[in-house]
Amino acid sequence: NKEVLTNLEQISLSEEEYSKVKNGQIIPKRFNDDLAVFTYQDKLIAIYQTYSKDSSLSKPYKMFIQD
Repeated sequence: NKEVLTNLEQISLSEEEYSKVKNGQIIPKRFNDDLAVFTYQDKLIAIYQTYSKDSSLSKPYKMFIQD
């Protein structure tokens, strides 16, 4: 439920970003805190976290993809 996650930064993904995130790829970090909620077309897709080996990148924390 997206409302529960309102205290986390919300990032709306482009189609290109979505194709990477849905496959759990490590991507460039574009949020300020340690965690952020990623959405695509108003659907909750994933929570990403700062990558511990490189703080300029982010990696999946929890995935919510449903096919």
